Amino acid sequence: MPEENEKIQEVLLDLILDNAISFEEESKEFYRIAALKSISDDTKTILQQLALKEDGHIQKLRHLKKSDLNERLLKIEISDLPAIHGLNRKEWVITAQDDMKHILEIALERESTAENFYSGLYRKANDGTIRRLFFLLANEEKQHFEDIKRLQSKLLNQQGEM
Repeated sequence: MPEENEKIQEVLLDLILDNAISFEEESKEFYRIAALKSISDDTKTILQQLALKEDGHIQKLRHLKKSDLNERLLKIEISDLPAIHGLNRKEWVITAQDDMKHILEIALERESTAENFYSGLYRKANDGTIRRLFFLLANEEKQHFEDIKRLQSKLLNQQGEM
């Protein structure tokens, strides 16, 4: 029975990591499309940088999935893992009618969701290496959130000057 539970836990862990990878891939695509829509070169550059950072998260999560760290991660009780409540794709698809303000609001929601997810994993992990990885990912998502907030303020100030 313990072996069966471990196999179930391993499958669930793979699903969680796959979901996190998918979420990061969607975020990368979101920022890539938002950058194409941006009129401002500064905004475009920031959004392109965010897409590159999301790609880095994808690589870290793929590495975790392939490494022996994945086995150590099994020590976390699956019931203790946070769910990643990603936005429904329909909710984050950028349409021709969306302005940059709306796009940045969606971006803030996505980054907050990701930060909460990785923070939850950090709190539950026992292994030092894994804790550090999730701590770093949570902090990167928090930094993305702050970057977007600054960009939002900058755009609001520019609109006020017009």
